[in-house]
Parts: sequence; structure tokens; C-alpha cells
Amino acid sequence: MFFYCERRYNVQQAYGPWLASGDWWNKTLWRLEQWDLIACAQDGATLYCCMVRNPMRNQWQMTALYD
Repeated sequence: MFFYCERRYNVQQAYGPWLASGDWWNKTLWRLEQWDLIACAQDGATLYCCMVRNPMRNQWQMTALYD
């Protein structure tokens, strides 16, 4: 569950994580997880988006919306 534009969304499907922002030769330097999500609001609105999670801080950020 997350909020976007004052609307509550429940995640229906999640794809990932893909590791990002790291040095490909060192597994310990990967700092971000990228997830593609399909989420629905109570009113039936569907959101297709890409979110990034910083596991060290457990912070989420939306980085892209898909059509």
C-alpha cells in the first residue's frame, strides 16, 4: 500500500527488484532496488509505475509512471 496524489493504492503485482546505482564488479556497493508495480485504488484507478527503494534507509521514491 502507498499513497500517490492523495489517493491510496494497493499493490496488485510487483516485478523486481533490479539492483541499481552500484559498481557492477562489487555486489556490496549496490544501493538501490528498482521495482515495477501495478497498483489499484478503491475507485478502480490503476497505476503502472517504477519505484526505487533505498534498503539502507528503507525509503521509497516513485521514479516513473507508465501508460
